[in-house]
Amino acid sequence: MADDSAGNGEFSFFPFVVDRIAHVLKRLPSRELADGSPSKEVNEATWYEPPENYALRMIIMMVVGMKILLMLQFCCGTKLLDAFRIRPEHKNKFFGWIIILNLALIPLCKIRRLGFQELAFMLMPCHFVNLSCGLWCFMPCDFFLYIVLGARINSFIAIVEPEYADDFMLEVYTYFWQHLLLVLFPCFVYVWATPPVPIPVSNVPFWTLFIITLGGLFYICCAVPLSLILDRNITYMMSPPPIWDKFVSPEQMGGLSFVWALFICMYLSHFFSYIFAVVESRAFYLFRRTPPTGKSKKKQ
Repeated sequence: MADDSAGNGEFSFFPFVVDRIAHVLKRLPSRELADGSPSKEVNEATWYEPPENYALRMIIMMVVGMKILLMLQFCCGTKLLDAFRIRPEHKNKFFGWIIILNLALIPLCKIRRLGFQELAFMLMPCHFVNLSCGLWCFMPCDFFLYIVLGARINSFIAIVEPEYADDFMLEVYTYFWQHLLLVLFPCFVYVWATPPVPIPVSNVPFWTLFIITLGGLFYICCAVPLSLILDRNITYMMSPPPIWDKFVSPEQMGGLSFVWALFICMYLSHFFSYIFAVVESRAFYLFRRTPPTGKSKKKQ
């Protein structure tokens, strides 16, 4: 359990709002999280930290996240608007339906075998990224593609170190298919899309910060109450995986909580995924002998 004395000093900020949010969290159903922990009262031992810590984290993420989004909109608003521009020449509805139908198999298998509460795991990042692949096929725009590009390192790790327990064969198939898709989908886009899709080098820091901020707003502010309501520890937002406490002590982390450490790792993985995407797009440019901006070079 977290050190309460360390948290109480932080609670002096926004005390009324923190108390109100913590009060709401405590009133959510008492359930056992699906992390192997024994059944205990939700507002006591089920919490890895005091409920006030989660409430404070939500406030910090909302304030900082909105400031970051407003700053990006003010400084790079044109880039953001351009990212939502549809490129109708890149549509591939057939491939899009394959992706969407494969994604729909996952909740059907989970509900049939484990019950409605397993739908909570459809909020895992990999499913959002798979959905972005499908949406890109119907509405090709840079926004959906950049979501996929940022998740490639994590997707590769998920293939090398798969995380499934007693899933039956169809679920194992969908697991590997969806993560292989996340790794290979940009290659498919580079080869198939005409004119080629641009991957601007100057946008790497912008998209890294933008996508991670959106993810932080959703998971930090929404995943905790959804975990309590649906009885599942979504993306380890309620409590870290067991291996965290086994190999990492609070002293080693300098007081940094698992959630903030997770988002630092996500930021770095997205940043290097975008760097890899830039290098990869240049390689495909050489392969296709076509400028990555989609415009042919002028003859000398």
